[in-house]
Amino acid sequence: MTNGISAKETKELEILDNPSVQFTAPATAGLLLPFIMNPNKRRDRVVKLRVKMRMAEEGLDEKTNWQRYYQLIQEEERRFDDRFK
Repeated sequence: MTNGISAKETKELEILDNPSVQFTAPATAGLLLPFIMNPNKRRDRVVKLRVKMRMAEEGLDEKTNWQRYYQLIQEEERRFDDRFK
């Protein structure tokens, strides 16, 4: 696990957090197609993974540092919206 997320989640984040990726190869289509074809699901998944990663980088726990947790969610939602305009 690196930065609080697994290697599989890291690869998923690389694909989903890239605005130029609209469609995937058949090998990954089964796993990621619902996220890529539905912008809201894609946004939710990217935000979830990035917040999880940032919380781990800062050494925080979502239950004890819930204010920072929700602040990060808002920051990541804004970041996603700016990148995927």
